Amino acid sequence: MFHRCYNGTWQDWQRIGTAKHLYSPDAVCWDRNRIDVFSVGPDSQLIHVYANIPNNERGDFHGDWEKLAVSCSGPPKALSRAPNILDVFVKGFKQQVQQKAWNGCELFAINVMLLVEP
Repeated sequence: MFHRCYNGTWQDWQRIGTAKHLYSPDAVCWDRNRIDVFSVGPDSQLIHVYANIPNNERGDFHGDWEKLAVSCSGPPKALSRAPNILDVFVKGFKQQVQQKAWNGCELFAINVMLLVEP
């Protein structure tokens, strides 16, 4: 996966890690200078990478993708309800919707939200 940013002029493309992806990734911005990207790796695990982007500078993504210990059978959907608050939703293998949440201090365990009819 690659990333390109604009800060008055387009910057060069930047490779984001080395992970392969089963589904399209989803990105979310929970602060003016922060981007988090979620995807599903080839082992069906939810993976995550992030960038801190200083004002008017190129933001480099930090390290490689980290596994978040959630098994997925569909693409992730990430959203931010407020600064420093993240929710990521994925479909599990038992047709349930699972949620992983960040509250600014810690990443919460998986919450099974509801059952989805096959």
